[in-house]
Amino acid sequence: MVMETAVERGDHPRTLIVMARPSDADGIGADTVVLGVSLLQRALLNGRRAGFDRVLIAGTPLLKGSGYTEVGRLLPEAPLPAGRVVVVADQVLATTDWLQELAAMPVAENVVEIVDDVAAVANIRADPLVSPMVAAGFDVAHPASLLPADLTVKERHLRPTGRCLLSDTKDLPATERWLLRSLIKDTEGFMSRHVERPISLAITRRLCRTAITPNAMTLISVGVGLLSAPFFLSGQAIWQTVGALLFLAHSILDGCDGELARLTYRESRWGGLLDFWGDNIVHVAVFGAMMIGAGMQTGSWWPYAAGASAVLTSAISAALVYWCTMRPKVGAGPLFTSVSRADGADGTPLRRILDALTRRDFIYLILVLAVFGKAAWFLILAGIGAPIFLIALLVVVSSDSKRGDSRRGDSKRGGIPA
Repeated sequence: MVMETAVERGDHPRTLIVMARPSDADGIGADTVVLGVSLLQRALLNGRRAGFDRVLIAGTPLLKGSGYTEVGRLLPEAPLPAGRVVVVADQVLATTDWLQELAAMPVAENVVEIVDDVAAVANIRADPLVSPMVAAGFDVAHPASLLPADLTVKERHLRPTGRCLLSDTKDLPATERWLLRSLIKDTEGFMSRHVERPISLAITRRLCRTAITPNAMTLISVGVGLLSAPFFLSGQAIWQTVGALLFLAHSILDGCDGELARLTYRESRWGGLLDFWGDNIVHVAVFGAMMIGAGMQTGSWWPYAAGASAVLTSAISAALVYWCTMRPKVGAGPLFTSVSRADGADGTPLRRILDALTRRDFIYLILVLAVFGKAAWFLILAGIGAPIFLIALLVVVSSDSKRGDSRRGDSKRGGIPA
């Protein structure tokens, strides 16, 4: 059996080289801006997020002063970095998953893989005599032009959904739609995916061209949500409906902050905390207003009991999710993705149910009830459902804790089971 070397497996230093060029009057270049960020910035930032050890530019002097590592024209006496080298043109917008595939896929020795005619992948040895660079520059339409000419060329095809080629200004609208669609999560609720997300993406598409920051959008959405609360003090259908529509607008605008942050690479831990606690403050304000309004109108005790149950247990659940799931998180990426640390493929049916319940499709039920002046009826469901949610969440947290203790015990005994 022939064993793969570390180089062939992709287990070695990885370098992404972006072939950059200035745009002409009618064309696309490294300085072309797509949804608020230039193609060059997107390529370099996505490369960093994909885990490349080095992200370099092969470009023209017009790109100097851009604040990025400048490689300039490549000369024979300046060899390519040793290890896995991935070359892409600036007009290729790629997801981090697609770039990671290029960085990790097996490539045989003395071979350059041409991936879908938009990228070149090879393993370069340290000896500059073995890996001389092309002296006469490069052709951005052919990524392999930066690699040694004596390599055997092979073609490979990867999933086309992982990248988008922007070859002409006419492609800009389709490219923007591709980027926006990539923001839609598989875990979103039905109404969020089919009603709220199309509206929020349309708003975000315009926000990218403004100076509004993601955190500013969070504050705007929280303000709209808090504005909705006083309308639920009334027992009249018209005012409750206005409040419910404002509550729905809050939910739609709340999607814009995360979309804007991901599109413009401005995610932050502070932004995630502001978003999470802002949402929960709005929920407490709305439930509290329903409780007070229904209590005054009915003169009964049940609105206060149901409202107190909904508000208190929802607040405890939020604090528990933050402390056990969000607080330990480090690095880039969204701060809240699941009620459990074992989200994604490791999620049990209970975890998936709890995650589904954290989506805000319940707002549409409030809207329907508000049309008939019965928004306070939602308090009954919330007053019963919120404690049940908290109990289930405690079960999940306890399971996560036991699982973590088990993993730590296995690691002390020599390894963690797969």
